[in-house]
Amino acid sequence: MHITDARDADFTRVDFTRASVTRANLAGAILSGATFSDANLSETSLAGVVAHGADFSQAKLPNVDFTGADLSGSRFLGASLWAVNFTNADLTDADFTDASMPETTFTGARLCRTKLPTGTDNSGC
Repeated sequence: MHITDARDADFTRVDFTRASVTRANLAGAILSGATFSDANLSETSLAGVVAHGADFSQAKLPNVDFTGADLSGSRFLGASLWAVNFTNADLTDADFTDASMPETTFTGARLCRTKLPTGTDNSGC
């Protein structure tokens, strides 16, 4: 799958399992219920996306920008989140169990019942 610019697109419940969508601009897209299991989204802009209940389990997400994204209820189980930017993102009920998160930024993020590798965080509830 080759996507370079899909700003504001509607990808509700689309299956991107094992897809490679790198260096793309998906800012503002609707990704609710979409599946990105084992996908490669390296260096992709997902700023401002609405991704309620999206599944990013086992995904490779280095240098992804989720600034201002609504990721409530999303799953990042075992995902690789190196240097990901979650500034001002809504991570309510998100699950990061077994995720690798070095250099990840959560400045201003809403972490309400968020399951992090270090335990549940209720800041921002």
